[in-house]
Amino acid sequence: MTAIRLLLVDDDPLVRAGLSLMLGGADDIEIVGEAADGGEVGALVDRTARTSS
Repeated sequence: MTAIRLLLVDDDPLVRAGLSLMLGGADDIEIVGEAADGGEVGALVDRTARTSS
């Protein structure tokens, strides 16, 4: 089974930490990055994007 690749974005560090704990324990979810705001997301997407082969 292919895991869901997730970028976790929230401006509250405690919310991000809580979501990371809850979602990171799931077998079918892979947290590939975290960001505090939309400005950080673009670079994360570029770094974590997979190219299909």
